[in-house]
Amino acid sequence: MKKKSTFAMFCSIAITCFLLSCSNEINIEKENGKIQKAKVITDLEKVNQELLSTVNTVSRGPHRWSKKEKLEVVCADLAGAWKGGKMGLRFGSKVGLGIGSPHLVGCGFAALGALIGGAWSSWKKAPTRASINNYDDFEKIQDACKILVTKDFFINENTIILKNEDVNKKINIASEIVRKSRLDEKSLRIAKMHNIILSTLDGSITLDREKQSNPEEDKLKYLILNSKEFIDSCKVVGFEAQQKLSNTSNDITTKIISLFNNIVEEYGTKTDDIAFIIGKYMEVIENTTELTNGQKQNIKYGLATGLYSSNYWENRYNERGK
Repeated sequence: MKKKSTFAMFCSIAITCFLLSCSNEINIEKENGKIQKAKVITDLEKVNQELLSTVNTVSRGPHRWSKKEKLEVVCADLAGAWKGGKMGLRFGSKVGLGIGSPHLVGCGFAALGALIGGAWSSWKKAPTRASINNYDDFEKIQDACKILVTKDFFINENTIILKNEDVNKKINIASEIVRKSRLDEKSLRIAKMHNIILSTLDGSITLDREKQSNPEEDKLKYLILNSKEFIDSCKVVGFEAQQKLSNTSNDITTKIISLFNNIVEEYGTKTDDIAFIIGKYMEVIENTTELTNGQKQNIKYGLATGLYSSNYWENRYNERGK
């Protein structure tokens, strides 16, 4: 009992110290380097130009949303997951230093930050007619993470109760579309969790609390999700993600996400189109040496969440018949 209290107290102090020492970092997306000299930016601009040259041949998505409405939600989702991952990685790495495991703890915070940031952004940004209940259900998102996410950040499939089989269309994407995206399994898993959580908010999925992991065996996850400071930071990320990213930012990762959002707005609205664009971006991102592994992973969290967001909202509108 004493060991548990000491662990919790130490981590809580580490979290508090981190926030006091770098609270401004939660809202700032600055990285070192000049983006105008980055080859990765030049290469992605070429990708955009090539895609735009074929824009007239691209199929269009459902018309129940306006193109602008859907893409605003997808882009907010993407930005929320990316920003949440960045915040979580910085947050968790500092906390992890105190307990001798900065990489493991940092990755855990990043994954949960991406998951919560993306889900919160999505629910806040969706047009009123697309969702039900209220938009301020942040506590439900937090609670769903406790039930759904295992200590190894996998999906606890045993907790998921589907209202009907059609729900699978919202939470799963056809394998051929996923392959086009060239995204890694970890990023895709977090993105799928994002859609499961949105489905709990719309009432089409119930999570079985009795089958969630034991807090005694999963101390770090529960400590993160019960941290007021971390959760408040996720809320901030969600609200920030509602704003359009600056095209003139000097942050290389912000510029990459901005370029992606720009081409999505012009190229197409279907999930298949978005997967194709992501695949083109991944060819460049995976091969560049101008981004750290952490930066690459957070970008992938964002891109994967954008892909799954598109699939969720397409099927959500079909489901409601609006």
